[in-house]
Amino acid sequence: MSSKTTRYRLNGKPFKSLRTQNKHVSAWLPSSNSAFCQSVYDFIKIVLSTDPPSSVPDQQKAIAQAIEKKKLQDKTHLLNSDYPSYVPEYAGKKKSILTKYKLIFLDDLKRLHLTSNTFDITNDASSNWNSLIIELLCKHWTYAESQNSFSAYAINTDDMDQEKLYGVIARWFNGRKSLFSQKKDPKKKEAEELADRTVLKLNLPWRSPVLKSLCEVADRETVQATCPARHDGRLLEVRRRPAQNTSEPAKVPMNLASDCYSNEFFGSLPEPDQKGLTTQPPSGLAEFYFKLTQDHPSLFPIQS
Repeated sequence: MSSKTTRYRLNGKPFKSLRTQNKHVSAWLPSSNSAFCQSVYDFIKIVLSTDPPSSVPDQQKAIAQAIEKKKLQDKTHLLNSDYPSYVPEYAGKKKSILTKYKLIFLDDLKRLHLTSNTFDITNDASSNWNSLIIELLCKHWTYAESQNSFSAYAINTDDMDQEKLYGVIARWFNGRKSLFSQKKDPKKKEAEELADRTVLKLNLPWRSPVLKSLCEVADRETVQATCPARHDGRLLEVRRRPAQNTSEPAKVPMNLASDCYSNEFFGSLPEPDQKGLTTQPPSGLAEFYFKLTQDHPSLFPIQS
């Protein structure tokens, strides 16, 4: 008999933790890095409006609620799609997927009297609207695949299954929804975005000045190590500008060395809370920082 611990669902409902969800489906879904998943992710980004994430008007949801399954799954219009003025353009990581598929997708929405070309980020994947969008994506990805649009992806044919396709799209949505929620949660934010899309760092009130400086060095060196030839503007650390505001409130990690915490922050806590946060002695961060500045001064550019 297997010794594996039995997993349970509270009241039979799906797991809320994204990590738990992904662990649960990893047994039957292809890896996110597989060619199949990459083709699906690229296709989603081509046909949907995914930036910025948004909600869907109630009127659109009401229309979607009334759509019959047979009408939703109808493929007749896919075979009759013709765009005489369309100039072939390719997108996706491999630049091999025609952007025409977005036009076909939008026409399909129009046929269903829908105009919102996006997921509803405020609801779960199982909501009526998001389920409809996932089914449409399955239908359109399958059609694009029948036109050899993903030949550059070397997809394992064992992965090409409608149930897996639906699961992969739902997993992608869940990941995006989780990321969106984290950005909105003030306790988890380390950056803020202004109206002009400038991204600013946020000061974390619990960090000591020495730890803050060491983290900045680590961030810069990580960017240099991962993309030495170019600074990719999509990387958050490259885009973030110096902090102007402080993150209040902020999640504070427990059991760090005591010199990782700001004296001002730590001193503001009642004594029982201080002991509950950490009982670790100082780790010598200041001495390490000084030695680093002496041995590797290039890591600390002079601020103008």
